[in-house]
Amino acid sequence: KVIGIICTLVGILFLINGIFKITNKKNTEGIILIVLAVIIILFGWLFVKVAIYLIAIFMIIYGILDMINRTKIKIIFHNVFKKILYYGNPILNIIIGLLLMFNQNEFVSILFIIVGVLFLVNGITSLIEEENK
Repeated sequence: KVIGIICTLVGILFLINGIFKITNKKNTEGIILIVLAVIIILFGWLFVKVAIYLIAIFMIIYGILDMINRTKIKIIFHNVFKKILYYGNPILNIIIGLLLMFNQNEFVSILFIIVGVLFLVNGITSLIEEENK
């Protein structure tokens, strides 16, 4: 749902920009923007789904290749925690890729929430830092 709303908003922005271009005597640019707006509004979710599948496939492949490379390199770890961190990154890439592949809607929603919370935390810490200067 979130992606559909974002696609609709982007399409509306393109539509408004296209109308302004036509009113400013830039008909070709305006028509192109309006056509793009209609395509984004009607089919934007399809492009996003394809992009998410492609990202998922690349993340799975990258995780597998990274794991293969890390197992070829024989590193002696003195600490179990460091070993978990070393092998955790490719495993995390594979898990995220699989979640994107098979559970897109919920994963993308959770991802948007996490990114939003991180932006809020970043903004609050920036405000606090500015107050302390």
